Amino acid sequence: MSLVTYDELARLALFVVEGPGGIFPFRLPSRIARRMIADLDGLFRPKRRKATHAALQLAFPELSEMGIRDLAREVSHIRWGVSDRSRTKTGKEEPSSVHAIGLERVRQALARGSGVILWESPFGSQERLQRMLVREGFRFTQVHGPEHGGGQSWFGRSVMYPRNRAQETELVGEIVDIQEGRYNYLRLLKQRLGANQVVCMPAFGPKGRRFVKIEFLGTPQYFATGVVSLAASTGAALIPVFSFQESNGESKVVFEKALDLDDRAPRLQLQRWALRQFARSLESHVRRHPEQWLRWHQNAMKPSHPKLSATCVDAVD
Repeated sequence: MSLVTYDELARLALFVVEGPGGIFPFRLPSRIARRMIADLDGLFRPKRRKATHAALQLAFPELSEMGIRDLAREVSHIRWGVSDRSRTKTGKEEPSSVHAIGLERVRQALARGSGVILWESPFGSQERLQRMLVREGFRFTQVHGPEHGGGQSWFGRSVMYPRNRAQETELVGEIVDIQEGRYNYLRLLKQRLGANQVVCMPAFGPKGRRFVKIEFLGTPQYFATGVVSLAASTGAALIPVFSFQESNGESKVVFEKALDLDDRAPRLQLQRWALRQFARSLESHVRRHPEQWLRWHQNAMKPSHPKLSATCVDAVD
């Protein structure tokens, strides 16, 4: 285990810059500090930069080398919160400024009484979605991988993780971690859905028992089937949701039509169909706003353990 990573050092620096005053007599403005961190990101992590460029070239072969470099720079800037799009003076979006599209689909699904799973992804801003749900009066449970909010280093797990989790819990209320090889978290999620509540679940990550391989952004990627299985077993509405900013600075959260899961279909066929629908919808959003996709630098869907390769299947009929 490493002691500290670049991400963790950078976020610590931002805490010093943006945190309570009085730490240092002179502090850089937040926007300047974030731009410096974003520009240094590629310099100190050449493998990450090369992986981002390679993924962008696969997805957008029509772009020139200069176009790829410019897009990669914009990806890094937005990732570190240095977008030129409209923001408040503090750099935070006002919840009231977020335009929710299709929110009535969530309310209609809850009226049926079987709970709702909001199927999200590392595209745009998860916090934007969370704040919008709080604004609209929804109680919800957020599902994360166990490393979310921290990192692989000692510093990330011991210092950043508890700080970030405490901050997010204050907003969300309840966070449930995926526990590989254990089922307590699934029982809890089924209880929440059985009580007709909302659960926000990620579509990506290496945790899972079965993966479906789907062509995504120009390359085969692996999608875990767990979200589809949970929705099918509980009867919960499965609603893909996408949070992003338009080029004019308008923030949107789009709730798409709930996927019609036919519980009479064979399980694997149902999983393949649902994952293909989600992948196609997500790719259409990413291609319109590629700078807001947060996983260009890595294959976020690749299974984490070689033994899991036996549970990967192609998404073919």
